[in-house]
Formats: sequence, C-alpha cells, structure tokens
Amino acid sequence: PVYRKQRVTTSYEYILLRYGQGARRAVSALFVLSRLGWLGIVIYAPAKAMSVASGLPLSPAIALMGLAGDLTASMFKRQFNVKDMGNLIPGHGGMLDRMDGAIPAGALLFIILKVIG
Repeated sequence: PVYRKQRVTTSYEYILLRYGQGARRAVSALFVLSRLGWLGIVIYAPAKAMSVASGLPLSPAIALMGLAGDLTASMFKRQFNVKDMGNLIPGHGGMLDRMDGAIPAGALLFIILKVIG
C-alpha cells in the first residue's frame, strides 16, 4: 500500500523519495556487503569441507564449488524455463545467474559434512 501511494516499485525508490540519495546509497552499500559476506560463506564453507575431505588444495576446491553450483542451477533453470536475462550486459544473465554458483553449494556442504561426520 505504501509503495502504491508513492508510485514506486522497489524499496530503493521508496528510500530515495523519502530520505534522499545519501540514504539510498547507504542502503545499497549495506546490501552489497551483506551479499558478499553471504557468498563468501556459501562458497567457502563447502570448498573447505571438500578440501579437508579430499586433500584438494583450497583454491581449486573453491573454483569447483562455484562451477558445480553454476552448472546445477543452470540445469534447473532450463528445466523450469526460469531465466533472468539482465540488461546490464547484453546476452548475459541477470541476478539469478550471479547467485547460481552459491545457492547449490550449501546443499553440497551439507552432504559433505554428513559423509565426514
């Protein structure tokens, strides 16, 4: 209801209208920092578990986790016809593609920890 009255479609537009450009930039920066922290945990934790379990050095394990997550998520998106094509880079995926490498890595971490523990 508040967004409709203000004729905005995102919380960033609402913050810009209500509090100004400085507040909008601060909220955007906080969001980016929280996503970077989340991605670090979701990719690093399963890679560390793989490294400990297999003896593989950590850097290749991180690369493999990102690749495995990206390929798995792309497979599911093709199966369900869910593609988020962004406009930032023509012909390149949108926000869903940015998260592809991270989301399935959490499930892989669970499996690796169950096998180890």
